[in-house]
Amino acid sequence: MERRYRAELSAVDAEATARLNQVDESKLITDRRLMTKALIVISFVLAAFVLQKQIDVEPSVSALTAAAVLLIITGIDDAAIIRDEVGWTTIIYFVSLFVMGGGLRATGVITAIAHGIASLFSDSPLLMALGILWVSGIACIFINSAAFAAIFVYVVAEIASATGMPATPLYWALALGACLGGNGSYLGAAANAVMADLAVKNNVGISFGYFMKIGLRVVLISLSISSAAVYVICKLS
Repeated sequence: MERRYRAELSAVDAEATARLNQVDESKLITDRRLMTKALIVISFVLAAFVLQKQIDVEPSVSALTAAAVLLIITGIDDAAIIRDEVGWTTIIYFVSLFVMGGGLRATGVITAIAHGIASLFSDSPLLMALGILWVSGIACIFINSAAFAAIFVYVVAEIASATGMPATPLYWALALGACLGGNGSYLGAAANAVMADLAVKNNVGISFGYFMKIGLRVVLISLSISSAAVYVICKLS
């Protein structure tokens, strides 16, 4: 990316630099007490995530508990927060994905897909992991990576169960492929769509084709490097 946009990144806009120098960062924080409380709660959440196995508490429980505690200790109008600030559309979207994933598993579709993939690469755990990496990476250029991973994780679990292969390299392959493949287009990740929308609102035109032209390079380079990482993971498993 640096080589592609070196000229633009090197160009210095004197007016923009002057405006940035006039910004007083301390005035951007309007409620320091609220910020302090939020940072303390977030620190406990991160600690709970890291120590999940030791304390035997699911990440979802930690996150929801922390949100409730923050609402209580800040005295904010919790009804307004829950009504206006919570991304209910996104939550329903992900709930629907997991319901769909469970339905596909219950009806045997996941098992059929898993056995189809397993029949191609069953002779080699390394080829299986690389296959999952590249299939998920290419697929997530055109499919939302979160949606793909939420459903395909059941396929990976079924493959590991059906073939007796170590599951860890396969999950790593899926995580890397889905995450990095999402850089390929607007469709790959929610962050890409948000960025494109903000760009349009600020009169910066980034077409789908132009984004994909740059994104594909990033995806191919990322997946090539990840292939080496998957190879190491397979050897260590």
